Amino acid sequence: MTRGDLLILLRHPLNALVLCPQREKLIHELEEERRLRLESEKRLREVTEESELGQAQMVSLQQQFSR
Repeated sequence: MTRGDLLILLRHPLNALVLCPQREKLIHELEEERRLRLESEKRLREVTEESELGQAQMVSLQQQFSR
């Protein structure tokens, strides 16, 4: 809990009922965003690897045909 959160609670104790669910929701959303980002980064690495492999195969085939 941040200092700002504490100040809000001290001024208006009923805000605790609103603050906690909002905080939990935000934490959940941040965790979901992180999970999605990690999945996207993994997929990007996979696609990049596939692309590089495909390019290497294409160069190899071009060399074979040019002989």
